[in-house]
Amino acid sequence: MPKFKGRKTNRGERSEENMKRAIQDVLEGKSSERAAADRYKVARSSLQDRCKAVKQGAQINLIPKLGRFQQTFTSVYEKQLSEHVIDLDNRLMPLTRKEFLRLAFDLAEKLKITHSLIKIKKWLVKTFFVTLKRETQIWHCELLRRQA
Repeated sequence: MPKFKGRKTNRGERSEENMKRAIQDVLEGKSSERAAADRYKVARSSLQDRCKAVKQGAQINLIPKLGRFQQTFTSVYEKQLSEHVIDLDNRLMPLTRKEFLRLAFDLAEKLKITHSLIKIKKWLVKTFFVTLKRETQIWHCELLRRQA
């Protein structure tokens, strides 16, 4: 069995506080972007992007975001959706995967949430289904045991 070597990089391991301080220093003119990035141990490109966004008056997110996956629903809506599916399963009306994806699509359209959905088929993408299955309690219900 291969030996676990652990993580080699430190991507995404900066704190919000350090980024906030670095942005303040740059905007107040106390230090340059390069010096602030070195002092507070944040990525210079991220600091440049955040400073540019603040100067333009845009909202910024100080928490590092790795990857390109965007969560479709908030945890509240995911919990509500999983409770509904479990309730249907308890009433002996389990959903197939296709029906579940259409239900999630309709919910996203009704809430006017920006999403990565397939509009022609009115389905959510498979990645949504897999992440929801992993993160919520619907993994044990009949929904996931049936084939679409």
